[in-house]
Amino acid sequence: MIDFARKIPNTKEAIGEAIRGMVNADHFFGGSIVTMPVLYPSGTTVALEVTRQGDKCLVSDRGGGWQEADMMGATRYFKKEANRVAEASGIRFDGHDMFVAEVAPAALQGAMMVVANCSQEATAFAAYRMAERSESDAKDILFARLSAIFGATDVAKDAELVGASNHTWKVSVLVTGRPHLGLFEPVMNKYISVVGTAAKFHDFSRLEHPPSRIAVVKSREDIGDFYGVVASASTRVVEQSASNEQFLRLVA
Repeated sequence: MIDFARKIPNTKEAIGEAIRGMVNADHFFGGSIVTMPVLYPSGTTVALEVTRQGDKCLVSDRGGGWQEADMMGATRYFKKEANRVAEASGIRFDGHDMFVAEVAPAALQGAMMVVANCSQEATAFAAYRMAERSESDAKDILFARLSAIFGATDVAKDAELVGASNHTWKVSVLVTGRPHLGLFEPVMNKYISVVGTAAKFHDFSRLEHPPSRIAVVKSREDIGDFYGVVASASTRVVEQSASNEQFLRLVA
């Protein structure tokens, strides 16, 4: 076992400095802004406002969660998630701020932890819901386009197909009536979307007669360094802006 404490001189001072670096406070007349060791999905630190109201305190995220969601275009999802999280945790949400009022000074630590965690949790759920919605919209758009290209009778959405592992996967868009089955998956620049598609495509690639596996991305630049993960499992990676002729050749 490594004795970290013995190898680092002035360990107590180093720990104290690390703690001070995680939690900071700027004081002003009537209150303080406290930076908490909790991160929003963007990497921004949750900051709370603590103000004195008589002999009690008000702890608020100052609308920080709402602002994070607004930058993602996810305020609609945030409001729903914030109401749910606030109700479950016993704090309040007024449509913009998440807060708890009339906190006794002795209970400040717990109140600050709850508000910070709730603000982060509601924002994270809003980001997840938006990603789900974006993927659903991309699937609908892809299905409509492929139906126009290949004919509605040869195109199915959310079709089930068994892979080499005997696991049944749901394929976003399946094209039949061609020399090879064509599996089309819209892939977002999100970990869950990339890994899920790669796992699915790898399983299908091990079939005796593997189908064509086409990952459809917004652009090469948008998918970023996830491109290699997707490409390793796909027959082709194609951009949404590809021509109808390109889509036709993918399953020819």
